Amino acid sequence: MSRRADQVGRELHRHMALALTEVLRQGKRVTITRVKVTDDLKTIRAWLQGWGRLDEAEQKHVEYQLRQAVREGSQTKFTPRLVVLNDDSADYAEHIDRLLQEDS
Repeated sequence: MSRRADQVGRELHRHMALALTEVLRQGKRVTITRVKVTDDLKTIRAWLQGWGRLDEAEQKHVEYQLRQAVREGSQTKFTPRLVVLNDDSADYAEHIDRLLQEDS
């Protein structure tokens, strides 16, 4: 990733995190764990922990909030396309812990 893409990614990560405060007030636990912007600054991928626990309507609402934050926070010529992905690394770690506890 280029230096400019890193800078844009950090800035958009901050804007998207602020947009999630409304979702958190509703009792949903969703966290942005990673943001990656392509070198051409046209696509941004955001990994969210807890994304898979939301129903379809909640996912659409969260995605709308994040897209709006990207639109407002983007200082590039074009607004990047947002791709939201489920970060299941914490769930996977819990699964491994349970398996290890069963073996002992």
